[in-house]
Amino acid sequence: MHALAYCSTASQCWEKAPIQLPLQQETSFVDWCVTVFNTATVETRKLFCTLCWALWSARNDKVNVDASIFGSSQDYGDGIVARDEHGYMLEGVSRLCHGNIRPELAEAIGVREALSWIKDKQWPNVILETDCLVVVQAIRSLIHMISFFGDYGDVPTDMLPFLVAEFEV
Repeated sequence: MHALAYCSTASQCWEKAPIQLPLQQETSFVDWCVTVFNTATVETRKLFCTLCWALWSARNDKVNVDASIFGSSQDYGDGIVARDEHGYMLEGVSRLCHGNIRPELAEAIGVREALSWIKDKQWPNVILETDCLVVVQAIRSLIHMISFFGDYGDVPTDMLPFLVAEFEV
């Protein structure tokens, strides 16, 4: 409840929002939601949900992954950067690999490496971002894409349920 209502950032957001919400210090998040949904208009409920989602997302670490193809040297690589809720870099890693592959495959390999990296770090509440729509669509579809990506190993399957709902381009 603190992260969504009482911390200074959340308080400032709610003060600037064009809605008045009932909020008592001893209220649980569930009770707060029930009260809002029982008393507010449809538009206020939509804004309430949007602000809660934005406040929660802003507190999560974000990992960006991008791949590169170096055509002249037959190499490809990827870079992975983790940032905190303020945008400051936490950690980063890059790899250079030898091989002549399609850009989409390089991106898919980069995402797989990022997921493994996140899993190894045991980081909760991470948003993973990539700029490759084909990879995002493949992950969201949950279809084994061996015909397109080749057999480069699977994404850690224990992470897929979380990705499907939250994956961003």
